[in-house]
Amino acid sequence: MYRSKIGQAILSLNSYPSALRKMNLKSTILTALKRDSHRSLKSSSKAVHSFIYTQKVSNNLKSSTSSSQNFIYLTQTESCLGDDLLRPGLFGSGGNAHIIVLSWKQPCTSHYSRHLKHIKYIYKANSTWGEGRNVLYHFAKKIPKSYLYYIFMDDDLTFHFTNSASKERCRNLGIRWPLQAFEDFLLEHEPAIGMPLFCSKCLRLNSITGKPETRCCDLMKDLKPLPDYLPVTIHFDAAFNAFHRNAVDLILPYRLELEHWSWWESQKFVILAADMMFRGQVLRFSPVTVLNSVHREYPKLEWENWAHIFITLKVEMPRKYRDQLEWTPDYTVDVIPIVRNNTVFTPTWNMEIPRGKITVEPFKHLSP
Repeated sequence: MYRSKIGQAILSLNSYPSALRKMNLKSTILTALKRDSHRSLKSSSKAVHSFIYTQKVSNNLKSSTSSSQNFIYLTQTESCLGDDLLRPGLFGSGGNAHIIVLSWKQPCTSHYSRHLKHIKYIYKANSTWGEGRNVLYHFAKKIPKSYLYYIFMDDDLTFHFTNSASKERCRNLGIRWPLQAFEDFLLEHEPAIGMPLFCSKCLRLNSITGKPETRCCDLMKDLKPLPDYLPVTIHFDAAFNAFHRNAVDLILPYRLELEHWSWWESQKFVILAADMMFRGQVLRFSPVTVLNSVHREYPKLEWENWAHIFITLKVEMPRKYRDQLEWTPDYTVDVIPIVRNNTVFTPTWNMEIPRGKITVEPFKHLSP
């Protein structure tokens, strides 16, 4: 399903089980543990022919890599990055990161954009959201450097301090920009997956006032007082996810079995795989909020198929852990957790809030 053919494919809920049975399932964990960093795109000749980049791009990145660059940002846009992302404090000043941009509508030809040395453009025509992220993932893994974090983000985000107290506290520490605060959080704690709070523009009705709300936000934002960070209670949006180098190859590439019908489905695999392998190591950073400011049209079919995806992933996990992975009906509820002392309590599980730097290790929360 290409962006130019949005909305043409609808799969009925009744047909979902048969589609699921036809999935080409693979053993994600066992394969990932053996996978070497130079994966190939040869499995799709169509992808190879439409994926255009030059050796110069690879050489530039190779020559500019250094130990000081801990982050690589991976995003996709119609052509060139917008001015909002090229401001100081984001991608305009370079600093501690490389940025790879996949253009999906037409190649970026802007003289200014293409001559920022820390930003490199690649092009894949009419790619879906998941296809584009996978092209970025494979491209990043071919760069001869192991970044500490592979940060996937949408191009329509704006970055904010969550409240005035967060802003003041960061400024007192010499941190001027929200993205700088988030990067410092990653370096200090090194979660398997890190993310800020997330808000999206919406028009839902407030359950108390009955008036339309302008933002739909993580329920975590309503927690008072709001801790600096908490383990994610299962669900998290795909708009901005930072994957640690010791976790990224166990979670990605994105699963595209259902991309034809809904672009939401690939993130469900990410969410559940992250919880199965890295429960308690996936952290949401509270002082920073990203706002999804634009809504494009794309295939989005609402399926209650979490249990099916859970079972799909469970059979791919190492045998010694499978019996410890159980599905519960409220598994994906994004609840406001109860935080008491140093523990998060939810209807699904209780988890101690990690302190200091995390040692990223799959299945650490399960019995060996």
